[in-house]
Amino acid sequence: MDLNPHYKLRVQNCVGTILDLHKAIFTAGEAAGFRSQFKALERAIEDMDMSLVTEGDILLVEKATNALFTELRPIFESGNLEVLCAGLKS
Repeated sequence: MDLNPHYKLRVQNCVGTILDLHKAIFTAGEAAGFRSQFKALERAIEDMDMSLVTEGDILLVEKATNALFTELRPIFESGNLEVLCAGLKS
């Protein structure tokens, strides 16, 4: 079984989930800088030679994504998104 397409899908899911979070937090004007960086990341993923990617690489990306959401959980649970936005703007 060729896992390479599966790996790419898993990485794309992580990036897509982070982009969805980003859209939920920022307005269009505030998001411009981050959006361009994520678009560059999406292009890089499309151009990746997935034959060089291992399960361990994918697990690291997934672990980093999960760690990000774990860090942000208290802010979302409190409903105080202003704290998050203020911290990212500075």
